[in-house]
Amino acid sequence: MINGEILIDDDPAHCRPQLKFKDKDSEVSILMWRDGKVFELNIEQGNTSETIQIGSYCVTDGLNAHNIKIGKYDETIFGYPYEYASGVYFYGGNQEIVFKILKDGEYLRSSNSEVMHYLYDSVPAAGDMNSNETIIQRGLLFQQLDPTAFRKIHELREKLLVGDTRVLDNLFGACFSSYPDELFKASFSFERPRMIFQDGTDTLSGCLKQGLPKDYQKKL
Repeated sequence: MINGEILIDDDPAHCRPQLKFKDKDSEVSILMWRDGKVFELNIEQGNTSETIQIGSYCVTDGLNAHNIKIGKYDETIFGYPYEYASGVYFYGGNQEIVFKILKDGEYLRSSNSEVMHYLYDSVPAAGDMNSNETIIQRGLLFQQLDPTAFRKIHELREKLLVGDTRVLDNLFGACFSSYPDELFKASFSFERPRMIFQDGTDTLSGCLKQGLPKDYQKKL
């Protein structure tokens, strides 16, 4: 069973879903365009917690990231027995914007809080933090860095069905209807799903101008 809510803003035109459901023995939650995040996937399974974030519209910390934590938080070492972290995010001053890349991010904490295998790299950003060129660069860097994160998203696209309908693809189609194709593919590694709204329009903004259809939420 899928639980959650879908908020729709008309200025600007945004669909903002937040869903929760069970996948076998896992608790899964997905949000889009909420809490400063473009997309976030959370998976809780036993003592393992996994989070995948694709993009942020907070200009101070725009990032793509993948984190896994296993075990109970230990206050003596201020961390978990096992953690994995990878990500691409901004740092630097106003003169130069640089992507900081957390790579080879698997690390273990010993009893004295020693951290191992925690490596960084950096590359200059293609433009300012909000430019399409920079967002595309960030997405492609993250695809190269951590393909496992994208496999998780693809798996959910296949699993999360209502009848034969891919629920997640419909949400992507509604939430990113005005997103440039190249930007979406760089961010998520697959072609942007198309969703046709009432009277044949294929953007949420066009749909809202005409008024929402009565069966809009049912179609999602």
